[in-house]
This record gives sequence, structure tokens and C-alpha cells, in this order.
Amino acid sequence: MPLIDETVLTEYQNDIGLEKARALLKIVISEMEMRSGNALKAHESGDSDEMEREFHTVKSICFMVGATDMANLAMEIEVGAANMSQDELEQKLSSYTDIKRKTIAQLNQRMAS
Repeated sequence: MPLIDETVLTEYQNDIGLEKARALLKIVISEMEMRSGNALKAHESGDSDEMEREFHTVKSICFMVGATDMANLAMEIEVGAANMSQDELEQKLSSYTDIKRKTIAQLNQRMAS
């Protein structure tokens, strides 16, 4: 199941060239990992404001590269976390972790091609 809108990545490749597009994806993947980790740490420490800020950044990064499923889930968590039950939030975070792993795998695969 594709989690990446290939047209977005193809546009980058056409606009800036293959090597620069690969370099951009490398930075994006690094930022996704770092920001996601920061968001989950903030959640664990009870800092909902920081968690929301980190998911806001993740959302923007994901939309930038066409990772819309991950972006939409990050937005759901960012916007709705304050109104979710703890169980619902934990379920969203678990889904997010799974989608993040799959999305990054697809980005890495795209970067290698």
C-alpha cells in the first residue's frame, strides 16, 4: 500500500535533480525520526504542548513530501490530543508509530531507486 504520493517526489526530482532530491529525502527522514521521537518523549513526560508542537512540525514535513497518511494522523494527534481519552490517544500513537515505520521504509526505498 503506497503511503507516499509519488507525484510529489517526482516533482522534486524534476525540479532539483536526482541527487538533491535524495539529499532532501535524507534530511526529511532524519527530521521525521527526530520530531516523532521528541513528540513521543513529550507525551511520556506529560508535556502535551510540546507533543502538539512536534506533531505540527511532523505534519508539515510529511505534507511536503507527499506522506499524506502520516501527515493526517499527525494532524489528528496535534489537534485532537487535548480532547482524546488516554486510551484513544494511545491507540492513535500506536497507529502513528506503525505508519511512520512504513512511510520511512517507503521513503528509503524511493531514495535507493
